[in-house]
Amino acid sequence: MPGKDPTQRFSSRVDHYVRFRPGYPPEVVALLKSECGLKPDSTIADIAFGTGLFTRLLLENGNRVWGVEPNAEMRRAGEEFLAAYPRFTSVAGTAEATTLPEQSVDIVTAAQAAQKYAQTGPQQVQQQDARAKQALAQVEQAQAQLDQAKLNLSYTRIVAPEDGIITRKSVEINQNVSPGQNLLTLVSLEDLWVTANFKETQLRNMRGGQKVKVHVDSTGEEYDGRVTQIGGATGSVLSLFPPENATGNYVKVVQRVPVRIDFTDLIKEDPYERLRPGLSVEPKVWVK
Repeated sequence: MPGKDPTQRFSSRVDHYVRFRPGYPPEVVALLKSECGLKPDSTIADIAFGTGLFTRLLLENGNRVWGVEPNAEMRRAGEEFLAAYPRFTSVAGTAEATTLPEQSVDIVTAAQAAQKYAQTGPQQVQQQDARAKQALAQVEQAQAQLDQAKLNLSYTRIVAPEDGIITRKSVEINQNVSPGQNLLTLVSLEDLWVTANFKETQLRNMRGGQKVKVHVDSTGEEYDGRVTQIGGATGSVLSLFPPENATGNYVKVVQRVPVRIDFTDLIKEDPYERLRPGLSVEPKVWVK
């Protein structure tokens, strides 16, 4: 209740504590030795020693113990219980005000508080588990942000799909660009072929796979090739404005058909990559 002294809440239950309160296992002293450096000559302040159950373990270990207890009835019960131990001294005080001189003890214990704290173990586990899950969610969120940042950074590096020569460049250093903006024109020199517009009268004996000699005006040399494919229509049909011959005044015009010729050993014949798209060539197809 509000206003009631918390140190007196056990006054009416001292007899029950003396008769039914379970003791502490001796392993507690071993734990204090390994974790806190407890020695037989250590001076200990046992806060809220109550009926003296835990204090007795310390006294039996040979320690000098100051038992601090704010409840008078509980303190008297502890004094009677520990009357046979000359190294025990009872002190009327609280955890906040022990009344002990400064630097007079080596170790401070509070077994009653530790027991109550241990009883809250399941709740502490749940809280820690909740914190761990929250931290894991934060880690996953941070990882997603990192992955997005790496993806955005990768967009700043534009890699050409293949080797080639830049012929037209419309971008400068430190210039801002937009998605879909034309930055440059890349001409590949790895996959060159010849589009020869033969007359329709020259295709009579021409077939795919036939051997071809291609003379290039710019280099003055001949290169080996073969007929890969004969076009599916004449050049006039595939033009932007195909002719529409009217009836009556009709003049027959020899049509030309595009034929693709691939080089067969360009790496060996053109090691310095002197050939360029758009050069004038003169192909000769071996039809027999």
